Amino acid sequence: MSWSWNYRVVKRDDVFAIHEVYYKGDKIVAISDDSIEPCGESFDELSNDVHLFTLAIKNPVLSYDDIEY
Repeated sequence: MSWSWNYRVVKRDDVFAIHEVYYKGDKIVAISDDSIEPCGESFDELSNDVHLFTLAIKNPVLSYDDIEY
């Protein structure tokens, strides 16, 4: 099974933030402890990161307390 990751909106303690979420197949196996901010070593990398954040807000919100891994 392949590993993958993406950004997802996670609700934790009544706060919505974007986190990195890691998968093995369709199962969540890890999540970043801290929220993520867009960044890049160039304007194009930053722009791509912002695009990935936009994709994250189009997915259903994950509840931190419901994530089992």
